[in-house]
Amino acid sequence: MEQLAALQAKARQEANNKALVARWLEELWNRADFPVVHEILADDFQRHSAEQPASGPSAYLAIIQSCHDGFPDSEITLADEPLADGDRVFVRWRWVGTHQAAFGGVPPSGKRIDVIGQDVIRIRDGRITDIWPLFDPLRLMLQIGAIVPK
Repeated sequence: MEQLAALQAKARQEANNKALVARWLEELWNRADFPVVHEILADDFQRHSAEQPASGPSAYLAIIQSCHDGFPDSEITLADEPLADGDRVFVRWRWVGTHQAAFGGVPPSGKRIDVIGQDVIRIRDGRITDIWPLFDPLRLMLQIGAIVPK
């Protein structure tokens, strides 16, 4: 009986974690509802990325805002059903938008982007503590014309 209760508790935790990840994508990335960042991310949040690390919700919010500034019509959708295991959620996503303002030092090109990425997300006490992104910035730069193939 204890084993069943433990499995049920784990299933509830994983469902709650997937719901939080859906909220993270919808409210922060798609709706640009920036004030919810402190509800969704833990105070000690870390984005583990060599290209764009972030320590704390405010630093991560700056990354999101730069994406919205450069691609105001941004939309991120789930490419697959998120996978959860304990305190971690794996998610694959697709980001589309139009390069309408400077982004990463690249002037607006008016070009559409279509980029796939994925994240491993750790959640503690109902808030995201860590994100390990896997994203191809080269593909993005090629699509907005910042890099021209030879």
